[in-house]
Amino acid sequence: MYLVFILCLVILVYLVSRAGFKEMPFNLPLPGEQLLLVASVANLVLTVLAFVDKPGGIGFSGIGWGFGAFIGLIAAVVAAIPLGLPALRARRK
Repeated sequence: MYLVFILCLVILVYLVSRAGFKEMPFNLPLPGEQLLLVASVANLVLTVLAFVDKPGGIGFSGIGWGFGAFIGLIAAVVAAIPLGLPALRARRK
């Protein structure tokens, strides 16, 4: 989940820099919306993998399905939906 945390920080830095600059001081390989879509979907995939592949399995160790695991999964889905649905609709047309 450290990778998810770092990815969230990168998204946050990008959004703050985009809000602070009229024009970005560097060129990005992708347009901003696509960059956010890729980062959000990667974040969602990593969160789902961490949710499903919990260390120790179910009930084999002291690690349980805490409240934070469900909140993290819900937050990753909510972050990916607003960017992913328009991209899927545009691809179908």
